[in-house]
Amino acid sequence: MKLNKQCMIATICFFLGAILMAVTFPVKAVAAGDCNDPIPLISGDTVEGNTIAAENNTSGSCAVGDAGELVYKFDAADGDDVSIKLEAEFDAYFYIRKGNCASGSEISCEFASSDWHFYENIEADTYYLFVDGYAGGDGEVRGGFSLIYLNQEIPENNPPIADAGEDLSKLTHNEVQLDGSESTDPDGGPIVCWEWSIVWDEENGTAPAVFGASISNSDTQNPVFNTGDYPGEYTLSLVVTDNRGAESEPDFVTITVTDAELEGDHADADGIPDSEEMGPDGTDQNFDGNDDSIPDWKQYNVSSFHSHDNTGYVTMDSGGGTYLSDIFTSDGTVAGGFPSENSFPFHFFGFTINVEPGSVTAFMLFLPEGTVIDSYFKFGPTPDNPDPHWYEFLYDGETGAEIDGTRIVVMHFVDGKRGDDDLTANGKIVDIGGPSISSGTSGSGDCFISAIKK
Repeated sequence: MKLNKQCMIATICFFLGAILMAVTFPVKAVAAGDCNDPIPLISGDTVEGNTIAAENNTSGSCAVGDAGELVYKFDAADGDDVSIKLEAEFDAYFYIRKGNCASGSEISCEFASSDWHFYENIEADTYYLFVDGYAGGDGEVRGGFSLIYLNQEIPENNPPIADAGEDLSKLTHNEVQLDGSESTDPDGGPIVCWEWSIVWDEENGTAPAVFGASISNSDTQNPVFNTGDYPGEYTLSLVVTDNRGAESEPDFVTITVTDAELEGDHADADGIPDSEEMGPDGTDQNFDGNDDSIPDWKQYNVSSFHSHDNTGYVTMDSGGGTYLSDIFTSDGTVAGGFPSENSFPFHFFGFTINVEPGSVTAFMLFLPEGTVIDSYFKFGPTPDNPDPHWYEFLYDGETGAEIDGTRIVVMHFVDGKRGDDDLTANGKIVDIGGPSISSGTSGSGDCFISAIKK
């Protein structure tokens, strides 16, 4: 029987259809993305993923919560340089295990708010990358991410560059938001560690942290500096670390803290007007009585002023890391008179040195040129006599004044010990006294008069 052309075409089509229906084409299996069936990574892969439907089967050392994770697997030869860069739309944890998915040794575990970059030269083995998703309390589910896996040569790791931000000025009893966000890694990697600290600059008299200044959350990008109770020029240091462990050189920011209660002619809180500290005639804004190249009126540990009745112009330096307050001058009259064998050419000075409780400081008194004294007397209680009285305050190996025939008197104080009138290790060394000359001259009077000169 002959088939016409139309039937032949229909017949052929029928048989072809039957054959096609009988053929089974292979379908590429999609890995589950867990330890039983991790998703393979090949160098050069760019992978889009989402953890929303993933199960929560494992956690890294830095991972917490009950979010699901996706697991990826890659193999590395000995000495391979591996780069994994991951960007996520959620706060997530990323960790890598070696050898065994469920129990292998962890070689990295990081938390990142949006991106993470792993660079490392690793040993030959099988590795598992975990992308641990987001489980928030706001009801919004987020889980999308993108990662790039490369087995490549990693360039030399250059240290990151710390940026501690701009210098600032604040009043006491305030908070300052610090900003390390401009710190960068020239290799393009992320900054993973921040380390802020207060620099105790003894040479320039920076007030130390013991005066109440502190840094909250000093291991974060934007910590808070608490200015504390005392004014001063605080220098803060920032060191950052990149994701390959390289540390930056420190960068510094200066926070100038002024006293919230000071008004008018006061740049510090020593009780002496700024104009009084500008030399004997009050016109030298650069007057530097202690020769440290810093004008005295700008320093919290240095003060210059006229003695009682203008008998001389003196400078006090309480030492780096301290703070002078409550300075006054007095004629020092007390019941029973002065020590009869001494005269006091500059009368008496009162002051408070603010220090770390229980600490030691060396106080320097600069007298007028040509001055020669041979002793220093104080009025107040002592450890062996709680009643206020006159006593000679010469150095005994721990506290007291060293006098070497020059115009500079060096006095050693220990908070709470002899020479500190409150005899308490409370961070305040209180002093009333004055330099003397053995002369047999005695003063007189019946009360102690604190005649404050400003």
